[in-house]
Amino acid sequence: MIVKYAFVFVVLLNICQGNEVNNKNYAKNIIGRGILNGVSLPKRNRASSIVSRPNREVQNPEARFWPPAQKESRFLSLFTVVTFPNGGCAGASGDNGTCMTARECSSRGGSANGYCANGFGLCCIFMTSCGSSTSENGTYFVNSGYPSAYDGTGSCELTIIKSHPDVCQIRLDFNRFSIAGPEQMNHVCNQDQFIVSGGNPVPAICGVNQGSHMYIDAGVGTTNPVKLTFVTSGNSFERMWKLKVTQIPCNTIYKEKPSPLIKT
Repeated sequence: MIVKYAFVFVVLLNICQGNEVNNKNYAKNIIGRGILNGVSLPKRNRASSIVSRPNREVQNPEARFWPPAQKESRFLSLFTVVTFPNGGCAGASGDNGTCMTARECSSRGGSANGYCANGFGLCCIFMTSCGSSTSENGTYFVNSGYPSAYDGTGSCELTIIKSHPDVCQIRLDFNRFSIAGPEQMNHVCNQDQFIVSGGNPVPAICGVNQGSHMYIDAGVGTTNPVKLTFVTSGNSFERMWKLKVTQIPCNTIYKEKPSPLIKT
């Protein structure tokens, strides 16, 4: 009796194991056909598995180190417009000029002489010689061939036009001024002369006046231009001049009483 029951138990165990294997195979077949417990599933194939995968955003490794606001500021800095006033500046040569852009300096007839405005602008120097005119404040009037000396004869003239009707005075700084001096007997400038016309009466001067300055009355409003003229004649002489022309507004605090006398 015990042997029979053992035999029956072994038979039942084999049947259960066989059913379990069959059930697994059946489930695989059902899944392969796409039906499981009444729920439709997409058939498994290579194309559908690729399409059904969610898109993953590929991030730049640098994004972890650059917050969005900081990244934006880097791009905005490329389009920042730098502006600065056209104020006075000191050029690399030691001359005084006006701070402006390279294009503006070139269009106005100046020459770049160093940087200004923290490197965003150029110190523009205005320097001119015989037979020219200028309305630029701070212009330098030099002899022909400067910085070499001039030993010829003739006339060298500069016409000064007001940069604004509100200009009332013109200051001349004699950075260099060396022409033939007056006669020893009567102290009259017969050989060389520096003449100012168009403003207040100024007597002709000559000789060496380097380091001195002079104020000229330019009138009020739009008036006739002021002319500076060097006349050289007589014996050969190494002459040299470099005059700085400064236009002074009527309401400035450093305006002085016009005087025909040169000051040191």
